[in-house]
Amino acid sequence: PSWNQRHTFGVQGGNARGNYFASLNYVKNDGIFRGDKDTYNRLTFQLNADYKIKKWFTVGTNNSIEKWSTKSISQRNDNGSAMLAVLTSSPLFPVVCDYDGLTPSMKAALDRGVKVIEAPEYPGKYWALPLIGETQSANPFIQRDNNESSSGGISVRGVAYANLTPFKGFTFTSRFGYRIAQSSSHSYSEPYYANEFVKSTTYSISANANTSYYYQWENFANYNGTFGKHAVSAMAGMSYTENNSDNVSASASGSDILKDYKDNFKYLNYLKSGDGITKNMILLVQQNKIYAPGINTHASRNTVQGFAFLNAFQNLIV
Repeated sequence: PSWNQRHTFGVQGGNARGNYFASLNYVKNDGIFRGDKDTYNRLTFQLNADYKIKKWFTVGTNNSIEKWSTKSISQRNDNGSAMLAVLTSSPLFPVVCDYDGLTPSMKAALDRGVKVIEAPEYPGKYWALPLIGETQSANPFIQRDNNESSSGGISVRGVAYANLTPFKGFTFTSRFGYRIAQSSSHSYSEPYYANEFVKSTTYSISANANTSYYYQWENFANYNGTFGKHAVSAMAGMSYTENNSDNVSASASGSDILKDYKDNFKYLNYLKSGDGITKNMILLVQQNKIYAPGINTHASRNTVQGFAFLNAFQNLIV
């Protein structure tokens, strides 16, 4: 079975002037594949509070901090999809085998020193393929184990606000929302052989790191009043938004790319230098700013509206 866990601990309280709520939430999802190659973990802390400082002055805030990590299996292509292999594999053939049960081409690959993927749940065994015919997607567990892919990150988001009501019908609100995030991903694969459709002849490694922040500051005033048989409403305000993102990606591939191939060397900082190694690096910087003042008035059936926008966008790719 595939087990999923969700645990939440929360406290809340308050009085005539304010309220608070705090919670800690943990989620652990183990995917449908056996093992720990498709998992999702998240830890979240939430804090909400509001307080009436004066009868006419209220402040509040909602904030959350989240840390997450995930592992994923191969997907989205004909010869590298674990789920497609599940759908197309025959239930009449064994899942694992010893050396004698390997196909002739897999034995030949071992003789050449090429990796044939072993079954970690069954020491001394290999993931098996039919001895007659070839499948384009191979054994689903070969697709599961032919690469290592993981990602994770942390994000902080929230909003803080203040409401002023100095006289009847009038409300002034100032609100500041923000989001700060950091994430990274890593993948690694080695040369291996399953059949002529499912194989790799090179080492491959890649990594990605992203940092971003976003904030929006809004200030607006609302007035609603009644004078005899007449109703008047008015709103004026402004909004400023800024969004920044920095992303860097790097990858390398070749027949011999790392100084060592033990687990603690499977990172880009252990790359070799020299011919026969293909390296790529991309730096992406984005910045977006929007300023939007506005006014809206309504008296009887007359309406006046006005808005202005100022946009700035900057993009850099290296």
